[in-house]
Amino acid sequence: MHSDNHHMKFSGIKIAFMFCALVLVVSSFGGHCAGSDPPEPIGAIAFVIRSFQGGQDSQIQSIDRISIVASKIEVEYSPTLGGATKIITVDNQPRPIIIQNFSITDRIIGQFQVPPGYVYMIRIYPSEVNIVQKTGSTISLKVPSPNIPSWGQSGWKIESTNGLPWQITQDLLTGIRILFRFDDLVQYNKGIGYQIRPSAPAEQFEVYPPSEKAGIVPDEITVFFQPSVSIAQINVINSGINAKIVVSSRYYQLHRMKLPSSITLEDVAAYYKSNPDVEIVLPAINLQVHGADNPNEGVQGTQNLANLPAAWRRVCDSSPLCVSPKPNLPLPVGNRKVKVAIIDTGINIAHPDLYENIAINFKAIPRGFRTKLIDTDGDNVISMIDINATENSAYRPADYNNNHYADAEDILHDSAWSNGTDDDEDDNNGEIDDLVGINTAVANPIKGHSNNPISSIGPENYQHGTWVAGVLGGVGDNGLGVAGTAWAVSIVPIRATDADGKITDVAMWDALTYAEKIGADIANISLGETDASDKANFDCAAKGTTVVVPDADFQKVARDFPGSFKKAPWYDIATKTVTSKVLYVFSAGNDKVNLDNSLTYLVHAQPMKTVLGNNVLIVGSSKDNSSNSIESNYGALIELWAPGNAWRTINVDHPSSGTVLVHGTSFAAPAVAGTAALILAKDTALLATSIPPTFKPNALYQRLLGTAQNTINVDAGCGLAQSNRPRLDADAATQ
Repeated sequence: MHSDNHHMKFSGIKIAFMFCALVLVVSSFGGHCAGSDPPEPIGAIAFVIRSFQGGQDSQIQSIDRISIVASKIEVEYSPTLGGATKIITVDNQPRPIIIQNFSITDRIIGQFQVPPGYVYMIRIYPSEVNIVQKTGSTISLKVPSPNIPSWGQSGWKIESTNGLPWQITQDLLTGIRILFRFDDLVQYNKGIGYQIRPSAPAEQFEVYPPSEKAGIVPDEITVFFQPSVSIAQINVINSGINAKIVVSSRYYQLHRMKLPSSITLEDVAAYYKSNPDVEIVLPAINLQVHGADNPNEGVQGTQNLANLPAAWRRVCDSSPLCVSPKPNLPLPVGNRKVKVAIIDTGINIAHPDLYENIAINFKAIPRGFRTKLIDTDGDNVISMIDINATENSAYRPADYNNNHYADAEDILHDSAWSNGTDDDEDDNNGEIDDLVGINTAVANPIKGHSNNPISSIGPENYQHGTWVAGVLGGVGDNGLGVAGTAWAVSIVPIRATDADGKITDVAMWDALTYAEKIGADIANISLGETDASDKANFDCAAKGTTVVVPDADFQKVARDFPGSFKKAPWYDIATKTVTSKVLYVFSAGNDKVNLDNSLTYLVHAQPMKTVLGNNVLIVGSSKDNSSNSIESNYGALIELWAPGNAWRTINVDHPSSGTVLVHGTSFAAPAVAGTAALILAKDTALLATSIPPTFKPNALYQRLLGTAQNTINVDAGCGLAQSNRPRLDADAATQ
């Protein structure tokens, strides 16, 4: 479930990437501001103007923007609350300040050092003030003059909206935002012309994204180094700007750096890009997850919309493992040779309605009994069904969780299975005891990632992944919970979230890579981040604009991100060919934005689509045969729609607590991924290891799109309609 409102928080969440055109000068990248250096220790201010469009006076409406060249910025500061104040000059370099008369627009003024303590006022001293009209003409206001009273003597005073000072904390950015309402702060008098008030209100805002929310982290940066570069060399490079590694990839020389709070991101990016040992520099982004009782597993309305019941019968009829259907529904449908990675928050791997479909990594089973296990159901896969069979009782793990059956959680806690050694025969993925998935948010350069895809701190931390797994692969015909899209499938849980619910970009790259390494046929990703520029409309003009990333910086993201996937295991850069064998199914997100707008960008789906083409499918959420779910993102980038409203799925904890009703693109995606698994269950030739790398994902892509029906007409919620792409038809796809 993508959050529907994270864009509305100015992106203090995304402020770090906004330092392109309006940069604070730092000397030798050492973090010292121009002007008087404050004493150590230091904090820093991220200073922003939020402008509100004028709409009452026709003279005010005629203004396009106000352009100020600031010659000096000072703060009135006290080290203690209520103590004596003093003036600190924090910046005396000329800098442009643009205040747009356009809906709601945020612009960064600068980022500068301030000692820990309290700021009572900020003063901006201008050397030039111009009013640019929508006709293109410019009106210059003299400094000083009646047009801008006292600006020349005491500066343009920025004061707290509530009269309280702003607290500055050591080693952190504090966001201070001017609230510039054109109708309040700009006047027009015939005798004098335009006048701008000598003071403006300002508020403190949250610069950092909450740990569970998406956004660009303002004092971190993500860097791909050349593969041959050592950690020691990286540490030397980092020391040049006092940066430190905070998150590292297990598979690449990919690291996320913590930066001093007083250095702008643009300067940092320039520093790394100038080094030949650096391959790609990107903003540090946190991602997020995109998004009643059914005891007899009766067919849901969403399953009917996708034509799943007919598909189940079709797949069952084609399989020798599926016996004659019961009067209402067939017995378990699917094939556990089909491996589907779910990259998410983790999955309840012991859930009674999921445990039989949790994949066992056969190559990670200790050699002592790997070859002794018996495939009791004849499906050529060692699954939890086989482990629970009498024939394999000698190798069954101890019942760690006391639920009276063997499950993946038991395997992780049994030392005979999880023995702490990398005794894979030909796996070569570098992971230890990755028997039932991994957690890429926990990475050790030597030991690999955590082999536990769930957390011990409570099921609420992996409920989203469990809901997704229920829609995709809830075990059918067992009298519990729900019947998933594919009743029999091998699910590889890949947890990308840490204990705080945060998903870092580094964890995401490792999760995607592990899906390739484990040999997944399909990967479901119901998470991501929708970034947008400061001019992007999230709904339509009447609903206003939200600022996220300014255009110039946004285009850098769009340009650099695809390069992150032009490397193994996805791509052979020497031959310029795709080598991935995985079909990646992404949810489109619940932000109500047009993804075709050049000012929006869906990370990581969009750059992967650019590089991998038909290996990537982005799925929107529909509510019926012809219309979208109102929360879904839209646009031609969404090539397939699937039912996303009112899915019943399993409760994260136990069926005794009932099922849950979920909505959003998070659940449209697993309906598509599960249907792709049904296609492979019916056409097992597509599972052959000898076929060319992209043949299988391309065949799935073409089948899913070529058989889809009922074109979805998008309603963006304010009269904006768009004819878009077709909706999933599982029956036609499995013919």
